[in-house]
Parts: sequence; structure tokens; C-alpha cells
Amino acid sequence: MKIYLISLQLLYGAAIPAWVIVWLIALMTLDAGFQLWNVMFFSLTTLFPVVAGLSAVYAWKSLDHPRRAAMINALPILWTALIFYYASYM
Repeated sequence: MKIYLISLQLLYGAAIPAWVIVWLIALMTLDAGFQLWNVMFFSLTTLFPVVAGLSAVYAWKSLDHPRRAAMINALPILWTALIFYYASYM
């Protein structure tokens, strides 16, 4: 389980440069005006590192429950899917 947590968190860390690019694109969507989809896309993109960090902390704290730790550690993956879902409708 520790190898799983470490590997996913290394993957999240490696995704930071890509996140910066997507965040800059999300920032540019606000130039079109403060519409609901633009603000949601920017907010979801901005909060991704917070979710990744908090899920890492809670996953390591709940290491004695492996299934719960795996589900908590998968939250950033679901968060990314949500960002791409909203981006596809923009």
C-alpha cells in the first residue's frame, strides 16, 4: 500500500508543470467574462493542488485502513476528470 501511495503522489508531483499550463489557460478564460463555466473551470483548476495535498495527508493518516487510503488518494484523479469534463463544455 505504501508503494501505491508513493507512486501516485509522485505522479501528482510530476503533473505540477502541466497543471501550471492548464491554470494559465484557465486564467485566460476569465478574459471572456465572468460566466459560470469560466469561473467554475478556473476555481476547479486553482484548487487542484490543495486537493492533492490534503488527500495525500489524509491518505497517509488513514494508512491502517488500506481501502480508505486508496479511495482518498484517488480524489485528485477524480478532480482532474471533473476539470476535463467542465473544459469539454466550454
